[in-house]
Amino acid sequence: MKRNETRKEVNGFTFVNSHGATREGFYHKTELYNEAGQMIAKARVNYINRTWEVYPYQTSMMKAVRQCMEKYEGNALVWYKKAYQIKRMTKKNQEAFKSFLETCPDESDYGKLSQLMKAL
Repeated sequence: MKRNETRKEVNGFTFVNSHGATREGFYHKTELYNEAGQMIAKARVNYINRTWEVYPYQTSMMKAVRQCMEKYEGNALVWYKKAYQIKRMTKKNQEAFKSFLETCPDESDYGKLSQLMKAL
């Protein structure tokens, strides 16, 4: 573990956070690891002066989770369109896809990430 590195475990996921200096300020960097220890997302947030976060690294941690969720949503959308033979996502199809995502079981990766986002 590096000197400016901190680890935080939330719902089985591990966040490895670090910070450093930039030319005009500083940055927070977060790496998100799943239960198996594989890195699934990386995020970096630059600041010029100071942060107004509730706790350190909050913004970069949420950004990493959001990126990972967007990746799962993209993969799920490709599968959904193939499974239901959809060529265009109309408003009706978008609503159906949204409800499909909301019904994902909590044991799925997407369900775990949504719980993680709520915990942050």
